[in-house]
Amino acid sequence: MDPLTALGLVANIVPFIEIAAKVLKTAKKKIHDSEFGGLDDNVNLEKYATQLEQYCPNLLAPDSPDLIGDDKELCDLATDCQKLARDLLDVLKNIKPANRCSKWQSLKSAAKNLWRATDKEMLEKRLELCRRQVEAQLNQRLR
Repeated sequence: MDPLTALGLVANIVPFIEIAAKVLKTAKKKIHDSEFGGLDDNVNLEKYATQLEQYCPNLLAPDSPDLIGDDKELCDLATDCQKLARDLLDVLKNIKPANRCSKWQSLKSAAKNLWRATDKEMLEKRLELCRRQVEAQLNQRLR
């Protein structure tokens, strides 16, 4: 193997080793040894999404075809918020290890967390935006 090819091979292997080390560290220190069996960020995010999922139905009116204007907009926002919260909870449930005492489950969870990070962040941002819109609607009604 010529030196240039060997250098290219090493350059491709190093990032893989860095990612593997990050996954192993996350699995051991942040998941397996954690109090709740998951990453602290994910546990907090799960609480936040659960609260929103449970709160949003309070803003939904019974199926009423005569909703118009702000009432309809608020109901639509609450429905969107509830769906986003459920979607985020599904992602977090998929990431969470089935058995936190299992090192293998912790390793799988760390890898899933890395692969689903973009989905999780996107849903978190969309849910926060939706929450702010609901809050703005409610504040406007109180004036």
